[in-house]
Amino acid sequence: MPDEHYQQSFRSTAILTSAGTGDLFESCEFIGLRPTPGEHLRLTGLRFEDCTFRDCDLSGATLGEAAFQDCTFEECKLSGLRWDEVRALNFACSWLRCNLSFSVFSGRDLMKCEFNGSNLREADLERTVCNGLVFDGCDLTGAQWSEASCLKSDFRGAVGLSMDPARVRLRGARFTTEGLRGLVAHHGLTVD
Repeated sequence: MPDEHYQQSFRSTAILTSAGTGDLFESCEFIGLRPTPGEHLRLTGLRFEDCTFRDCDLSGATLGEAAFQDCTFEECKLSGLRWDEVRALNFACSWLRCNLSFSVFSGRDLMKCEFNGSNLREADLERTVCNGLVFDGCDLTGAQWSEASCLKSDFRGAVGLSMDPARVRLRGARFTTEGLRGLVAHHGLTVD
């Protein structure tokens, strides 16, 4: 029978390495988690509901079939994570000032998510649904957007944006003049 953890605070990866598939963490707080040298975190099948992760380094962790519902990540290093492998049902996360570089979101519905001040360099956002999202203070350098839906999304506070508007649904999206440069560059055009 899976274990349940409710309103607890954790400062070590030990709880995650000893957890079993189906274990539930509800309203828990994870602070300063960092794997020890050689340790590979596996969150496969764990369930996180209304949890907060602060100043954690989960880069390279295996997320397969983990569930994240109403979770917040603040100032975390989450580089290279496969968010496309987590459970889609009720997936909702807020990433505040996080490093999500090289992360994969491909095909994920992100409409219940929030990106604020985060690094999404080289992230795979292909075929994602980002309708209405605000990318305030986000670095989108090298992010891949092919076949994404970004209807009414706000890119005015983002930097490094480059996408082909012929391959991304953008109706109603908002851009700065600098952001427009990243849209027309794919067509050999220049905005001065």
